[in-house]
Amino acid sequence: MRRLIHISLMIFLTQGVFGNEIPYFITEPIEYLEEFDYYSYQLVSVDPDSEDSLYYFVVEKPDWLTFTDLGNDTARLVGSPDKYYDSNPVIISVSDGKDTVSQEFNISILCLNCGPSIITEPITEINVNEEYTCYIEANDCNGNTILTADSLPNWLSSDNSELNRIYLTGIPSIADTGSHYVSILAEREKPICSTNSNLIYTIEVRPQIETYINPNYNPDISFYPNPFDRYILIKNSNSQFEKTSIEILNLSGIILYQKTLLINNEYKSIDLGFLIPDVYFIRITKASGTEIKKMIKVETH
Repeated sequence: MRRLIHISLMIFLTQGVFGNEIPYFITEPIEYLEEFDYYSYQLVSVDPDSEDSLYYFVVEKPDWLTFTDLGNDTARLVGSPDKYYDSNPVIISVSDGKDTVSQEFNISILCLNCGPSIITEPITEINVNEEYTCYIEANDCNGNTILTADSLPNWLSSDNSELNRIYLTGIPSIADTGSHYVSILAEREKPICSTNSNLIYTIEVRPQIETYINPNYNPDISFYPNPFDRYILIKNSNSQFEKTSIEILNLSGIILYQKTLLINNEYKSIDLGFLIPDVYFIRITKASGTEIKKMIKVETH
């Protein structure tokens, strides 16, 4: 009887006290990743039962991570996210064939929020019939940027074939005189966190009307007085009537008055009393050509 009790006790001690021991992880998981970094975590586990072999398996992980059981009680988790994810849960288990333990953690992606940034001061003024040329550049704390034109006036075109740069070029006409809205967007070439920046500005197209005057052309049209207070008198040195277009423009090239008259060598009166005192241009056009002259409106007496 005593021998039977002794054998039973030995069996209990062998299976209970000296039974299978559970493996455990000796490495702490890496739970943070900056948006441009490469994630790499090597897992190491230990089994007190030295004769047992350990093997790893994945319970849960994001698709951008690759898991490999390296043998020798180690495994590796590596990868780079292709975009920003709010949550990246990971569950890796290790087993000795009898017992299984798991390591659960979440990887947080840290956004640097340091770019991209547009570093160029754009050209904001251009004369009519002159070529507008502007290189706009951007940089980022880590990587390249792509610049695109969100909004451009019709006379302007863009070329963003180079990274970190966009090239704007165009020639405005007299019809483009005035202010034009431009919007340029800078984005990361490989965006993880949704970070971008905008450059918004206006281009002022100046008329430079004096440049349209042909010094070799004389349309035989004259007007007076200049300065004037309300009326101007206009005539053609030719005795024959000619169809003549009269336009009054402000300094921005905007047409404020337009009328077509038949003019000969007798003065015709034009009432410009609605204009405020300022500097204007008169554009006179007939079959033989166009002439533009400066005129000054003074206070009406």
